[in-house]
Amino acid sequence: GETKPVQISQDGSCLDLCFSTDGNKLATIFSQKGVHSARVWNTQNGYPITSDLKNGTQISKISFSSDDNQIITWPDSTNGGDSGIASIWDIVSVQDMAVTKDFLEIAKVLSKNPVNEESLLDYSNNDQPIDL
Repeated sequence: GETKPVQISQDGSCLDLCFSTDGNKLATIFSQKGVHSARVWNTQNGYPITSDLKNGTQISKISFSSDDNQIITWPDSTNGGDSGIASIWDIVSVQDMAVTKDFLEIAKVLSKNPVNEESLLDYSNNDQPIDL
């Protein structure tokens, strides 16, 4: 059969990217309207593993740790970044935060009511709030 490419789509300009050593993740840095953010993607399906990761500087370089569990981002000081500022992101931790954030957004849409992080309606349990 014909192999179809996995497509990854993010607005803005790609400044840097790198694959994890196992090839299952792709880390990118994009610039959109002057804001630089990193994101990690699943190369098998093209879905983001993390939400946008920002540290308040113009990050423009990215690399995986040797075990693929962390990424490091840093600015290119020759292109407007702050010299000496880097961030190490634990992919498992930020992945958990992205899933929680996405779940809350979905819950808000589905419930058509304001939903906060402290409680959500559990419709399978007589509309009783549940704590996160």
